[in-house]
Amino acid sequence: MVDGPLLTVEDLSVVVEGRRLLEGVSFSVEPGERLVILGVSGSGKSILIEALAGNVPHAGAVRYRHDLQKKDIRFCFDQFATIPLLKTGEVVKLMENVLGAPRNEEILERLRINEMWDKLVKVLSKGERKRLGVYVALFTDPSLVVMDEPTDGMDPFLREAFWKIIGARRGATIISTHLWDEARENHDRIMMISEGKLLAPPVSVADLFAKVPYRGKIITTEAHVPAGGFRHFVHDGRRFIFFSTDEEKQVILQQLSQTGEVAGYTLLPLDMRDLYALFGGKLTERSGE
Repeated sequence: MVDGPLLTVEDLSVVVEGRRLLEGVSFSVEPGERLVILGVSGSGKSILIEALAGNVPHAGAVRYRHDLQKKDIRFCFDQFATIPLLKTGEVVKLMENVLGAPRNEEILERLRINEMWDKLVKVLSKGERKRLGVYVALFTDPSLVVMDEPTDGMDPFLREAFWKIIGARRGATIISTHLWDEARENHDRIMMISEGKLLAPPVSVADLFAKVPYRGKIITTEAHVPAGGFRHFVHDGRRFIFFSTDEEKQVILQQLSQTGEVAGYTLLPLDMRDLYALFGGKLTERSGE
């Protein structure tokens, strides 16, 4: 039995036309684990996955465990590419022949592939094409699957079905997403990325929460700037102010009361978006990755 990480990435960087899209990315993936890459659109998720697949020139090292063969590693990119004039069912049969693997009826049923069996690939919606790409990546139960935004375009029921499939896998899975709650609920470790850089080493969400000293936040108008050095940021016209103790919370509320804004605040616990911002992530989406 071979031990060690299935994938080791060291100091991975990508520069395209003078623009640095990835910088100094390092992580590893252990057998059987679910690693979620979390970031807003344009944060570097897709280019990272393209680099893992060897589709873009890069500096640094991407090493797969020596015993893994090509058939043991499957990728599901944001856009599933296949012959547009084939029907969905024909694509399924083609991939069975190419990979020499039997049909996986359970995954077909969970992803509702049969609903689009006779539809041409060229007329599939984004969500339907995504489901087909997910099936092709998963049906052989490979040792490692790398997926770029696999649930994008899926309805809530299909997302739930997808994560049940992933939870039952024996192999390791790397999944990128921009959905905060999805990342929090479906991971062994999570890796946040912003502007092509990792915000922290991959760890569990519990470990991420343990690394920040805050217990909650107060959301108010952008115009209110807290005194006293409280950590805060602005997003979508609202100001998020963080507190560590009940005493700090009361100080912030008193400031709001003195400015006449106390009726317009919201008090909430921390969430994944807060963690992303507190670790230095940019919440504004960028075009392209």
